Amino acid sequence: MTEEKNIEEKVRLIIAYGNPGIRYAKARSNVGYMIIDYAVEKVRKLYPNAMVSGWAMRSKYMLMTTNLNPLTMVVKPRTPTDKFDDVAFGLYAFYRVIPEDFYIIYPDENLTFGQFDISKNLGSAPEAILKMEKKLNSKDFWKVRIGIGGANEELNEVELAKIKFIGEKMAYELEIAHIT
Repeated sequence: MTEEKNIEEKVRLIIAYGNPGIRYAKARSNVGYMIIDYAVEKVRKLYPNAMVSGWAMRSKYMLMTTNLNPLTMVVKPRTPTDKFDDVAFGLYAFYRVIPEDFYIIYPDENLTFGQFDISKNLGSAPEAILKMEKKLNSKDFWKVRIGIGGANEELNEVELAKIKFIGEKMAYELEIAHIT
Protein backbone atom coordinates (compact mmCIF):
# COMPACT_ATOMS: atom_id res chain seq x y z
CA MET A 1 0.00 0.00 0.00
CA THR A 2 1.44 3.40 -0.90
CA GLU A 3 1.81 6.35 1.44
CA GLU A 4 -0.70 8.27 -0.68
CA LYS A 5 -3.30 5.53 -0.22
CA ASN A 6 -2.78 5.52 3.56
CA ILE A 7 -3.40 9.25 3.79
CA GLU A 8 -6.64 8.98 1.79
CA GLU A 9 -8.15 6.49 4.23
CA LYS A 10 -10.33 7.76 7.05
CA VAL A 11 -8.38 8.56 10.22
CA ARG A 12 -9.68 9.28 13.73
CA LEU A 13 -7.33 11.35 15.87
CA ILE A 14 -7.61 11.31 19.68
CA ILE A 15 -5.06 13.59 21.30
CA ALA A 16 -4.45 14.25 24.98
CA TYR A 17 -3.53 17.66 26.37
CA GLY A 18 -0.81 17.56 29.02
CA ASN A 19 2.86 17.90 29.86
CA PRO A 20 5.36 15.09 29.34
CA GLY A 21 7.56 13.73 32.10
CA ILE A 22 7.46 12.16 35.54
CA ARG A 23 7.22 15.57 37.20
CA TYR A 24 3.67 15.99 35.84
CA ALA A 25 2.55 12.35 35.94
CA LYS A 26 -0.03 12.85 38.72
CA ALA A 27 -0.82 16.52 38.10
CA ARG A 28 -4.48 17.45 37.66
CA SER A 29 -3.53 19.25 34.47
CA ASN A 30 -2.37 15.90 33.03
CA VAL A 31 -5.67 14.03 33.29
CA GLY A 32 -5.77 13.81 29.49
CA TYR A 33 -2.63 11.67 29.48
CA MET A 34 -3.98 9.54 32.33
CA ILE A 35 -7.30 8.99 30.57
CA ILE A 36 -5.54 7.82 27.40
CA ASP A 37 -3.29 5.44 29.34
CA TYR A 38 -6.18 3.88 31.28
CA ALA A 39 -8.41 3.60 28.20
CA VAL A 40 -5.74 1.78 26.21
CA GLU A 41 -4.94 -0.46 29.20
CA LYS A 42 -8.64 -1.39 29.46
CA VAL A 43 -8.83 -2.29 25.76
CA ARG A 44 -5.72 -4.46 26.03
CA LYS A 45 -7.06 -6.34 29.08
CA LEU A 46 -10.55 -6.96 27.74
CA TYR A 47 -9.62 -7.63 24.14
CA PRO A 48 -6.11 -9.10 23.95
CA ASN A 49 -6.61 -9.79 20.23
CA ALA A 50 -7.61 -6.21 19.42
CA MET A 51 -5.30 -4.41 17.03
CA VAL A 52 -3.53 -2.01 19.40
CA SER A 53 0.06 -1.03 18.64
CA GLY A 54 2.66 -0.10 21.22
CA TRP A 55 3.66 3.51 21.72
CA ALA A 56 5.83 4.83 18.88
CA MET A 57 8.10 7.67 19.95
CA ARG A 58 8.51 10.67 17.70
CA SER A 59 10.38 13.88 18.46
CA LYS A 60 7.23 15.83 19.33
CA TYR A 61 4.73 13.13 20.30
CA MET A 62 4.02 9.53 21.23
CA LEU A 63 1.62 7.71 18.91
CA MET A 64 -0.38 4.52 19.20
CA THR A 65 -2.72 3.12 16.57
CA THR A 66 -5.80 0.98 16.96
CA ASN A 67 -8.36 -0.37 14.52
CA LEU A 68 -8.11 -0.42 10.79
CA ASN A 69 -11.44 1.00 9.72
CA PRO A 70 -11.22 3.73 10.65
CA LEU A 71 -7.58 3.89 11.63
CA THR A 72 -7.59 5.41 15.11
CA MET A 73 -4.52 7.31 16.24
CA VAL A 74 -4.06 8.01 19.95
CA VAL A 75 -1.49 10.71 20.66
CA LYS A 76 0.31 12.16 23.68
CA PRO A 77 2.41 15.21 22.72
CA ARG A 78 5.95 15.32 24.13
CA THR A 79 6.05 19.11 24.02
CA PRO A 80 5.09 21.64 26.69
CA THR A 81 1.38 22.51 26.72
CA ASP A 82 2.03 25.90 25.12
CA LYS A 83 3.12 24.00 21.97
CA PHE A 84 0.15 21.59 22.04
CA ASP A 85 -1.69 23.30 19.19
CA ASP A 86 1.35 23.03 16.89
CA VAL A 87 1.57 19.25 17.34
CA ALA A 88 -2.20 18.72 17.20
CA PHE A 89 -2.68 20.86 14.10
CA GLY A 90 0.31 19.29 12.35
CA LEU A 91 -1.13 15.78 12.79
CA TYR A 92 -4.65 16.95 11.92
CA ALA A 93 -3.45 18.48 8.65
CA PHE A 94 -1.00 15.71 7.70
CA TYR A 95 -3.56 12.92 8.09
CA ARG A 96 -6.40 15.02 6.66
CA VAL A 97 -8.63 14.35 9.62
CA ILE A 98 -12.16 15.70 9.40
CA PRO A 99 -13.58 17.57 12.43
CA GLU A 100 -16.09 14.79 13.14
CA ASP A 101 -13.15 12.41 13.73
CA PHE A 102 -11.01 14.76 15.83
CA TYR A 103 -11.02 14.53 19.66
CA ILE A 104 -9.04 16.50 22.23
CA ILE A 105 -9.02 15.30 25.86
CA TYR A 106 -8.24 18.06 28.34
CA PRO A 107 -8.80 19.15 31.96
CA ASP A 108 -11.65 21.49 32.81
CA GLU A 109 -11.35 23.19 36.18
CA ASN A 110 -14.97 24.40 36.02
CA LEU A 111 -16.34 20.85 35.97
CA THR A 112 -16.61 19.05 39.29
CA PHE A 113 -13.81 16.55 39.81
CA GLY A 114 -14.68 13.27 38.10
CA GLN A 115 -17.35 14.65 35.79
CA PHE A 116 -16.74 14.57 32.08
CA ASP A 117 -18.39 15.92 28.97
CA ILE A 118 -17.93 14.85 25.36
CA SER A 119 -19.37 17.51 23.10
CA LYS A 120 -18.50 20.12 20.55
CA ASN A 121 -19.09 22.80 23.18
CA LEU A 122 -16.01 24.39 24.61
CA GLY A 123 -16.71 25.04 28.27
CA SER A 124 -13.55 26.36 29.88
CA ALA A 125 -10.40 25.39 28.03
CA PRO A 126 -6.66 25.92 28.08
CA GLU A 127 -5.32 28.58 25.72
CA ALA A 128 -3.89 25.89 23.41
CA ILE A 129 -7.40 24.53 22.74
CA LEU A 130 -8.61 28.02 21.82
CA LYS A 131 -5.62 28.32 19.48
CA MET A 132 -6.65 25.03 17.84
CA GLU A 133 -10.07 26.43 17.05
CA LYS A 134 -8.44 29.41 15.37
CA LYS A 135 -6.01 27.24 13.38
CA LEU A 136 -8.82 24.96 12.24
CA ASN A 137 -11.09 27.92 11.63
CA SER A 138 -13.75 25.75 13.25
CA LYS A 139 -15.20 24.83 16.63
CA ASP A 140 -16.77 21.73 15.12
CA PHE A 141 -14.57 19.04 16.66
CA TRP A 142 -14.97 16.91 19.77
CA LYS A 143 -13.84 18.22 23.14
CA VAL A 144 -13.53 15.65 25.91
CA ARG A 145 -13.54 17.76 29.05
CA ILE A 146 -12.47 16.05 32.27
CA GLY A 147 -13.42 17.78 35.53
CA ILE A 148 -10.50 18.52 37.81
CA GLY A 149 -12.38 20.71 40.29
CA GLY A 150 -10.20 23.80 40.11
CA ALA A 151 -7.28 22.79 42.32
CA ASN A 152 -3.94 22.36 40.61
CA GLU A 153 -2.09 19.97 42.92
CA GLU A 154 -1.30 16.31 42.47
CA LEU A 155 -4.12 13.80 42.57
CA ASN A 156 -4.46 11.64 45.67
CA GLU A 157 -5.02 7.86 45.50
CA VAL A 158 -8.83 8.11 45.62
CA GLU A 159 -8.83 10.69 42.82
CA LEU A 160 -6.42 8.58 40.76
CA ALA A 161 -8.80 5.62 41.11
CA LYS A 162 -11.66 7.78 39.85
CA ILE A 163 -9.58 8.96 36.88
CA LYS A 164 -8.75 5.32 36.11
CA PHE A 165 -12.48 4.51 36.08
CA ILE A 166 -13.18 7.42 33.72
CA GLY A 167 -10.31 6.31 31.47
CA GLU A 168 -11.71 2.81 31.28
CA LYS A 169 -15.10 4.27 30.39
CA MET A 170 -13.47 6.35 27.64
CA ALA A 171 -12.28 3.14 25.98
CA TYR A 172 -15.94 2.62 25.11
CA GLU A 173 -17.10 6.23 24.80
CA LEU A 174 -14.41 7.10 22.25
CA GLU A 175 -14.46 3.67 20.60
CA ILE A 176 -10.70 3.36 20.98
CA ALA A 177 -11.01 -0.20 19.69
CA HIS A 178 -13.80 -1.53 17.52
CA ILE A 179 -14.31 -5.12 18.57
CA THR A 180 -16.18 -7.43 16.25
